Amino acid sequence: MIIVNLVVFNKEQINNVVSKALKNKWTLNVIVSNAVDSYYMDESTIKNHSGAHVIQFATKSLLFSEIESTLIKELPGMYFIMYAAPAVHIDTVYYDIIKNEVSGLTLLEKE
Repeated sequence: MIIVNLVVFNKEQINNVVSKALKNKWTLNVIVSNAVDSYYMDESTIKNHSGAHVIQFATKSLLFSEIESTLIKELPGMYFIMYAAPAVHIDTVYYDIIKNEVSGLTLLEKE
């Protein structure tokens, strides 16, 4: 089990990602942060990009590559940063629900 973190920089992209996550059964619920600041280095200067949003959801670790591939394929041109952390501790009720109800179809099954 993992927690997927998707950082998007365009507010309009949020609904597309949330819709894909739920319709493709990658997860059962999605959390979206309010706008946050993101920092990066541009040559030797630290730059700020305000307005980044973090989309989070718990899913099966085997779905990470499928999620990334689907977003790249079905939302061309969307810039995002995606990473995951292991869900080391998760309540047993929610764990069992995800284990039994999150399916995620492989790209091969969709084509």
